[in-house]
Amino acid sequence: MPALNHISYDFEVEPKGLTRPLYKQVHGNALIQVTESLLPALYQNPPQADGAITSVSQLKLSVFTADCLPLLFFTEDPKGPIAAIHCGWRGALQSITSPIEDLWSDYHNQIHVILGPCLQPCCFEVKTDLIETFTQAGHAIDPYLESRGDRLFFNMSGFVIEQQLPFIKPAHIHTEHLRCTFCSQPELPSYRRNKGTDPRIRGWIIKS
Repeated sequence: MPALNHISYDFEVEPKGLTRPLYKQVHGNALIQVTESLLPALYQNPPQADGAITSVSQLKLSVFTADCLPLLFFTEDPKGPIAAIHCGWRGALQSITSPIEDLWSDYHNQIHVILGPCLQPCCFEVKTDLIETFTQAGHAIDPYLESRGDRLFFNMSGFVIEQQLPFIKPAHIHTEHLRCTFCSQPELPSYRRNKGTDPRIRGWIIKS
């Protein structure tokens, strides 16, 4: 991780509703671009989306998860943009990170991403219908599946890193916060384990 003099970030457990969202997460692939002029409207009537991008200084972007993968993006340019993305399996299926590659082309080789806690292959059991959905969408999912008896487990974070973040240099993909939400200790929020999202993990990033 480079010296983060121009950004701050964290992954914190907090009660649902504590932080006012800029958008309503819907397990899709839409991202919103946040400007200062848009903020009042976003707070009053948050649109449906699963991530946000901004170049506004001192604006904290948040993403809320309880098994899905939080992704925090930044560039080495202090004036560059930041982004926070909520990536579940549906987001991965729909290549939710692709707009970052398209919109941030001016920052080639300067983009970094921080991956937060999510379901890991130790606990992310999947059924054949999910595998078929990925296959029909043209995704090579087999290398990210592990068979244990008659059960299949999905390495979604590995799939996202290798298949959907190729535009980011491997040294700029930061995985030190990757922990399994289902089985890690101390316990993290997990929808699959708790059947709810309160509390949940708030991943946030802000630039100075």
